Amino acid sequence: MEQNNQYYQPNQPQQPQYQQPAYQQPQYQQPFYDPTREVMSVGSYILMFILSSIPVVNIICWIVWLVSPDTNKNKKNFIKAIIAIYAISILIGIISVVVMAVAGVSLAEIGGREVSRIRLLVGRGNQNMEVNKDFALTVKAVAD
Repeated sequence: MEQNNQYYQPNQPQQPQYQQPAYQQPQYQQPFYDPTREVMSVGSYILMFILSSIPVVNIICWIVWLVSPDTNKNKKNFIKAIIAIYAISILIGIISVVVMAVAGVSLAEIGGREVSRIRLLVGRGNQNMEVNKDFALTVKAVAD
């Protein structure tokens, strides 16, 4: 039967059978779980706002949160933004005070009188009632 096969050639050595290697599924590793990249809950944000509004506690909390390696990345970015806003606000305040000082504006003067030296006493027993009334009218006129 092999002799009837037109492709059969007895003089040639048999070629080895080619075997395709078995397909192996690539091994995917489970992504590393990083708790600092979790999405923060609304309750976490509310607690952070409350702690950030208490004057001395806020600075302590910010330092602890920024230094700790276990702090959520969202929280760290939020604190960095708050610190940047505070720094910009202080800088704007300093610049405005300097500009007002250069312009000659004093917040301690009203109508040419120093406010820190004026005392207003209220009541009928006040000896300077007429003077205080005149000063109050002057302040009102300047304010208007």
